[in-house]
Amino acid sequence: REAVLFNPRAEFYLGDRYRSGYLCGDLPFGREVDEAIGTILAGEGAERVVEHELADRRLRIRIAPYEVENEVDGAILLLTDVTTEWRAREDKDRFVSMVAHELNAPVAAIVSYLKMILDGLLADDPARSDELLRRSLARGQGLLELIKDLQHLNRRMAGKLEKSYEQLDLCAVLNDEIAFVREQAERSMVKLVLELPDEPVTLSADRGDLDHIFMNLLFNGIKYNRADGTLRVTLERSDDGRWIVVSFRDDGIGMSEAEMANLFQDFYRVKNEKTAGISGTGLGLATAKRVAADYNGTIGVASAPNEGSTFTVKLPT
Repeated sequence: REAVLFNPRAEFYLGDRYRSGYLCGDLPFGREVDEAIGTILAGEGAERVVEHELADRRLRIRIAPYEVENEVDGAILLLTDVTTEWRAREDKDRFVSMVAHELNAPVAAIVSYLKMILDGLLADDPARSDELLRRSLARGQGLLELIKDLQHLNRRMAGKLEKSYEQLDLCAVLNDEIAFVREQAERSMVKLVLELPDEPVTLSADRGDLDHIFMNLLFNGIKYNRADGTLRVTLERSDDGRWIVVSFRDDGIGMSEAEMANLFQDFYRVKNEKTAGISGTGLGLATAKRVAADYNGTIGVASAPNEGSTFTVKLPT
């Protein structure tokens, strides 16, 4: 069975050019497509659709009879690039799996704690009962935080986030945000230092977007800091004036190169003995980076174990 024609798009997908003597068996689609072609040419099969990965693409291959005067005279292969659609399905399946995994442990813990209390196993130990109730509360609050992040992510992916762009002074924005987290910083014995330029630094942005980026980094700078540590927030313009740069430097536990490599992935959290008691969803940094990217901005990190971390946000002016 010999191929008689490739159009330019097919040649592009195949990474090969049509030539005389090109056999159908030489097509890089495997046995399923080859057998479908043979079945159609024998007049024994109808149209079939197959998906196949080729190089970095996912192709949908429609194999249909080519008829002349109601007689099968060949087979036509229609190639459609469905890579984007396929990756979206894969991402959705992976995301659902990760959500189920993240929900399982805290829900199981809450049910276990409450069952022990309701079964009267701790009737003679009210202190232990209170401790388990506090743990249940903490787990429940963590679930609410996760659900809130998931709702935000879902609205963002569906394009349903309402935004209002205005000229905002980042000095005022950061002052407000520092005031909001100050009580938590004091409870954690973390000193907050805000360094601002003398002149206003303005940016056309949605206030909710800026809060999503900066508040996440502020809370992380407090949670992963050490007692009596400092979280220093600095706002400045780049030397060439093209970027607004906001840095968040803490004195906390720091991270290894391997931990930083995965830091901005959905649901990734640094897990070691120093982070065991720190709550979080693993979505905050990933979402913050996506929001910064919406403004053609970036979020970078520099860190070392036991030497703290510095997160740097760069937004174009």
